[in-house]
Amino acid sequence: MAPASAEGGGLFDFSSVTANSTQSTSRIQWIRSAMDATEQARRTGKPLLILVNNRNSPPGQSIESTLVLQPEFKKLTEENYVPLYMDFSDKATADSDFYQAFKDRLNVRGYPTVLVTLPDGVEVMRLSGYKNENEVAYMLKLRESVASSQRAIEARRKRLLPGGYRAWTDKKGVVVYAKLDKADANMLHLTTEWGTTFTTFTNRLSAEDQAWIESERAKRQPAQPDAS
Repeated sequence: MAPASAEGGGLFDFSSVTANSTQSTSRIQWIRSAMDATEQARRTGKPLLILVNNRNSPPGQSIESTLVLQPEFKKLTEENYVPLYMDFSDKATADSDFYQAFKDRLNVRGYPTVLVTLPDGVEVMRLSGYKNENEVAYMLKLRESVASSQRAIEARRKRLLPGGYRAWTDKKGVVVYAKLDKADANMLHLTTEWGTTFTTFTNRLSAEDQAWIESERAKRQPAQPDAS
């Protein structure tokens, strides 16, 4: 199922700005564009792990040379989060009104700051500052944040149930939580729980979801008169 576009909204509404992007040198495949990262989070439903850093500062260098290089950190981040990196030692980032405003929106007051947020910007966890001896404690907090994020998402989904949202599964096993906006003959128009709209062919869905669609269509058909 291929989402078409993301709608703005909430803390991460970038509909009227343009952001810069730089290359990552970390072992993690960091996304360096805030708009790209938040759009991916809204599309996939994964929370964001945001590292706001200044690699010229001693704490910024420490986190880069210890925690960020740990295989466990890489595995946890790439399996559970959309990773966004903002480095304010980079001149283009530091001079960007967009990134300065984004940093203020996140209420970042020092480097490094590690944040876990839901795709709409709701904060789940924050770690501020860093010393080498923080590595074990930070990993513990990050592991805990996976469960905390999932609990927050599940609670949000329960609140969305009355609005017609449900889990959709395609034939590859990919699950998207969304509501059905319109069903054409062979095409469905949906909106994900985070506001991303997309279309998909009905025959790309699981057999269970195709059966659900047919059931809903049957409910909406006018009753046939009794021939007797």
